[in-house]
Amino acid sequence: MKIKTNLYRPFGWFALIAWAAGPLALAAQQNSYTVSWLGIPVVDVSVVWQETDSVWSAEYRATSRDWFNRVYAVDNSYRIDMHPVTLRPLKFEKLIVENNNSSHFVTKYDTTAEKALYANGLERHWRPDDMTLFSSLAWVERHAWMAGESDTFTVEIEGIFWAVEATCSAVTTTESGMELVQVGVTFLGIRSGEAVLSSTDIVTALLPGEKHFLRFTIDRIQRRIQDIRFGRIPFQVRATIN
Repeated sequence: MKIKTNLYRPFGWFALIAWAAGPLALAAQQNSYTVSWLGIPVVDVSVVWQETDSVWSAEYRATSRDWFNRVYAVDNSYRIDMHPVTLRPLKFEKLIVENNNSSHFVTKYDTTAEKALYANGLERHWRPDDMTLFSSLAWVERHAWMAGESDTFTVEIEGIFWAVEATCSAVTTTESGMELVQVGVTFLGIRSGEAVLSSTDIVTALLPGEKHFLRFTIDRIQRRIQDIRFGRIPFQVRATIN
């Protein structure tokens, strides 16, 4: 199934960091990242987390650099609300501005009724263990990984449910005492569902795909992504913490 987007494919990958850029913290926290393509910085990303007793929220904003606006201008915001204990999604909201075209979309997750409720009136069956792009990231970052460990789960992306596998290849300690976790994430294929939108933003359109692979380096102590790589050299996209 193909989802339409108004973006040339090579330029789209930089925005995946808006999905994968940041950790889940025990208090309000902000981090910033630089996303490079062909070794050239193209996008700046900020990630802010807020925690209360009832909900954990993460807000992501990805903005293209001035020179890159002439190629493709992006100013996208994403927010995910999650249960503070299970990390299951409660609500996802995105405000997309790409090349002066804007859109706003909201999804609510009702685990009691087992439904994902979309702003356009559509709905999908929702299992309590299903994740979303952003809630799955929170789980990957908080999990106490052991080298060689692997897990498979389901990730919902606007009505389509993907089988995803995460595998920890190594856990190392640097001379400075930093604990680094290497995790690879692979989209195995579509399990079920149909898209609820006829067109979408670059993250949703370009990130998922059969055998698409992302490699994360995670700071276990700080619970934050240090580095993420996608694609093959020389067209690999790399995002690094500032």
